[in-house]
Amino acid sequence: MIKFGTLKSVDKEDIKISVAKLESSSYKDGKKLPPIITTEIEFEIKYSIDNDNYYYDFYITKPFEDYLELKNYDKIKIEEQYIHEDFTTLNDVSASLPSLEIKVQRINDNLIFVIDGKAFFDEYFCTIECEYPLEKIKNTLKEIR
Repeated sequence: MIKFGTLKSVDKEDIKISVAKLESSSYKDGKKLPPIITTEIEFEIKYSIDNDNYYYDFYITKPFEDYLELKNYDKIKIEEQYIHEDFTTLNDVSASLPSLEIKVQRINDNLIFVIDGKAFFDEYFCTIECEYPLEKIKNTLKEIR
């Protein structure tokens, strides 16, 4: 669900969430060290308002174990250091990702992400709410181990 500014109607709303594991290699004294494996949740959000097409692609690198520790109905805020912009456009022209505040709440076996975005010059704000099954995060962690 997306609410925009003065609750304008959103057309062509499309929200995709995916989880991934990242493997990075490093070397010390000419020898390859064991890989470091981390996880991320990627958000790809597209919608249109008044003939303007918005696209945000960003990811969150907060450790998955933090989500699993949440008890039912617990809520946490994602710190800025874990939010990374990948790609953002407005009408197919490169744009800046709005300032984001992201909160996550566990409700039963799902994570509810509430994303509040505000443009840097206050020309708009939006709220995006999406649900993601906790089981997919658990499965990704099983693959890593």
